[in-house]
Amino acid sequence: MMDTALYEWFPDSLASDLEAHPSRQALEEFARAAGFADVRVQVQTVGGPVTLKDLAEKYSRKEGCSQLNAPPQEVFDAQLQGLRAAAHASPTQLASDHTALLRLTASHP
Repeated sequence: MMDTALYEWFPDSLASDLEAHPSRQALEEFARAAGFADVRVQVQTVGGPVTLKDLAEKYSRKEGCSQLNAPPQEVFDAQLQGLRAAAHASPTQLASDHTALLRLTASHP
């Protein structure tokens, strides 16, 4: 979900997310290496477009999004200020606020 507003407005969160979360392929390989068979990973996308104003409000509560804890506070503050300025200038502009949910299913022989 690298094209979401989270990474657009808080790009420093992306690197820590990529490091913290294995790829779909890696998850499948981990499961197979652990002896599981019939490994399947399904991805569901939830969320949708939101206004920049709503996005700025949501992301101003840092505790509501774990990715926002990755950058240093001063970086987060500067990036949030940029989002707030854009929201003030264009409060009805839409941004993508999607999240991917992965579900891994497998059987163990």
